[in-house]
Amino acid sequence: MALTAVKSMNIVCKSLTVMILTQLEKFRQALYDCLGLAKDAVFELMDAVLTSPSIPSFVSLSQSPVFRRQWSSIYAALHSGSSTQKETDETGGEGGNDRRAAISSRRS
Repeated sequence: MALTAVKSMNIVCKSLTVMILTQLEKFRQALYDCLGLAKDAVFELMDAVLTSPSIPSFVSLSQSPVFRRQWSSIYAALHSGSSTQKETDETGGEGGNDRRAAISSRRS
């Protein structure tokens, strides 16, 4: 009987893990879809920031295993991200609210 309970708990834990990973995957895809030019570099830069224990410089981010590009791509990614935000602001937030709503709806 105890073995059956343990097996049931393992199945529940695996199902929960799959559900959480699926939600994370959907969130990451929604975030990726919101990015403008150089979205691959921006996304890898975000992963590098999130997984690095410390960030003394941009060059150190480029040495992160999750950032597979040349260090100069960091500057291109940052420039691309800032121009996307500027374009969104200049158009009166056109599309920006839809993107934020899509991301926040996936959080709940």
